[in-house]
Amino acid sequence: MEPAPFAKAFDSAFRAHYAAMCDVVFGYVHDRDAAEDIVQAVWQNVWRQGNDGGEGRLTPQYLYRAARNGALTDRRNRQVTTSYRETTQAEWHPADDSVSATLEHAELQRLVANAIAALPERQREVYLLVRGHRWPHAQVAERLGISVATVEMHMWRALKTLRAALGPYLLGLAMTWLAVK
Repeated sequence: MEPAPFAKAFDSAFRAHYAAMCDVVFGYVHDRDAAEDIVQAVWQNVWRQGNDGGEGRLTPQYLYRAARNGALTDRRNRQVTTSYRETTQAEWHPADDSVSATLEHAELQRLVANAIAALPERQREVYLLVRGHRWPHAQVAERLGISVATVEMHMWRALKTLRAALGPYLLGLAMTWLAVK
């Protein structure tokens, strides 16, 4: 059986442009693995959309522009992540390493742990899988044998309970932190 015309064109374009696209993207992200991931994502997108008459996506102009856009998006995402990480580390790791700051952080951790432990069993289980293990709601639902809507309801209730339990302390901590700044 002969492959479809799009599959032939895709294979030809892939062989002709893949390596050069990786080089172009590497110029933006300076990481070979990330460059290959970005280029592979472009080719996956072309393949998915190609069977719907997207043969125009096989032009070099489209391919290189899509790769460039993917590289710029990746670079922007890395900058945001790095900036966020630096900001949160500065907030939670005071430069003076004072005893009071360390005690406040330890106290906050203890309060959060106690508040999570006080949640009803199913809410606690869902909360820890979603927030602690960073599982998507669908995976939690499958693991626990419940619907995604039920997972969302348990998360909503858990967060509401945690806000109520920790709210007064967090407000006081925020006011103290703002007064120091």
